Amino acid sequence: MFDRKESRNVHRAPLPAPRPATSRTVPAVAPIIVPTVAYRGASGTLRTAPALASPTPSRGAYRAAPAIAPRAAPPPSSLGMTQGAAMKGDTALVPRAAPMATPRTAPPPRGHGGDEWCKVSTPELDTVAYDPLDPPKRYHTGIFVETDAEEFRGTLFHVTGDVIANSGMRFEMRKNYVPTATKYFYRTTEIGWIRRTDYPRIGAILEALPKPTKQQGIDFWSKDPTKRNKITWTKQNGELYGPGEQQRPIMKCNEWTHQLAIPTLRREGILHDSI
Repeated sequence: MFDRKESRNVHRAPLPAPRPATSRTVPAVAPIIVPTVAYRGASGTLRTAPALASPTPSRGAYRAAPAIAPRAAPPPSSLGMTQGAAMKGDTALVPRAAPMATPRTAPPPRGHGGDEWCKVSTPELDTVAYDPLDPPKRYHTGIFVETDAEEFRGTLFHVTGDVIANSGMRFEMRKNYVPTATKYFYRTTEIGWIRRTDYPRIGAILEALPKPTKQQGIDFWSKDPTKRNKITWTKQNGELYGPGEQQRPIMKCNEWTHQLAIPTLRREGILHDSI
């Protein structure tokens, strides 16, 4: 055989015979079995669902997660619901039965000597009518002795009435009284304690105190038309004050309570700041 240039004779080895084709067998793929896991739903019924799979690091295949056996609901906790149910979500909330309330009676306060004590306060009630001669807002008040601590019940010692009346204001004891039960209640201030054995003495001591007398009246005699037939300050007998005549200090329920009644009870050794 010669090449194209016919310059020299080139000997080539014969090509090897082709190999016969061999058949290859592809291994069959095993069916994937998806395991299921049982759990308890919110309604309490038992249900099933596919289990999660975790990869096998060595071969990259997946294997089924172990099945979880259904568990019983845990006992109720002190919070009134099943423990773990709010977080796990696999059991329904179980309401806790409310405990039976045991009625309790509050014992009266006792001091170091074993004496029973009653709380004393000055409640304020929004029952005072507007006074053009005394425009600042006032609340009716008195001395309240709490004889029943469980029901906040006791006796109100106060003066009531109107300073425009001929007789002025009068002393009154209102027993079995609950200040907070009235719609006119505004507030109350604790001022101390009294011994229960001293309670019967209070009425007579406070009733003997001076009471607010007549302090106002109608001016029928003024020559000034702007003052005639208007409310004005008067003497106890109803007469008008003369020019330059000194007027008496105002005395109403507030002044009677704080300037006369409370200092008198303290001075008599009945009202104490603490037990």
